[in-house]
Formats: sequence, structure tokens, C-alpha cells
Amino acid sequence: MTINDQVFYYKTTVGQHKQKIAVAGLLILATTLSFALGVIIGKDGERAPIIINRCELTQR
Repeated sequence: MTINDQVFYYKTTVGQHKQKIAVAGLLILATTLSFALGVIIGKDGERAPIIINRCELTQR
């Protein structure tokens, strides 16, 4: 199989599956962007931890 045959094979394969490749690319892009935004927003919202004190009941 020559290099020209391989190029032709990949071009026809990509041509046949162009819509699936585009959807997969958009899905990966959306996932990456949402993860990155979550990390950026999460770093801005660092808060002090909530400390819960034990409440002791007094006997009467």
C-alpha cells in the first residue's frame, strides 16, 4: 500500500464520518471548557472550613 493509497483511504474515511467526528470534537471541547471553568471558579471560591463544636447537655 503506497502513501497515496493511505491518504486516499483516510480522506474517504473522514469524509464518510465527518458529522460523527464534528460531534465528538464539540463534545470534547464543551467538556474541557466546563471543567476548566469549574476549576477557575472553584479556586476563587475558597472558603474557611465550617467548624462544628460539640454541644454538651447540662443536667438539671
